[in-house]
Amino acid sequence: MEAAGIEPPPQNTGKTGNSENGGAESGAVKSDLAVVVQAWPALSDADRGRIMRIVKGAVKR
Repeated sequence: MEAAGIEPPPQNTGKTGNSENGGAESGAVKSDLAVVVQAWPALSDADRGRIMRIVKGAVKR
């Protein structure tokens, strides 16, 4: 990518992905994520793959 001069910084709307999509309360999200992270090592490769497909599908929306 060629330099085109001074570029303006990206604008921050102050919104996060969760707030834009009507996400859950922050504490609930952290709690749910902690459960997934703790269980991850015990999951089979197939289960990990299913979870990753779900997450990647949700991100594309």
